Amino acid sequence: DMQEACVHDGHVLPKLYAKVHHCVSWNAIHAHIVSVRSCENRRNCELPQHFRPSLLLDDHLPFKELFFQHT
Repeated sequence: DMQEACVHDGHVLPKLYAKVHHCVSWNAIHAHIVSVRSCENRRNCELPQHFRPSLLLDDHLPFKELFFQHT
């Protein structure tokens, strides 16, 4: 213990804090809000397709087509 190894009895050691910095994209990836893109696809600036609730109004679409759209 560093307090026991200290020469001066009245000396109090300061608290040490480690500040952690994460970017917004790192948090979004780990919260599964966005996904990681491949090296070739990173330059693609198109907006990703989001789930559209209007598709739920179509009763003729099967479940797989509603939730797993292929582009």
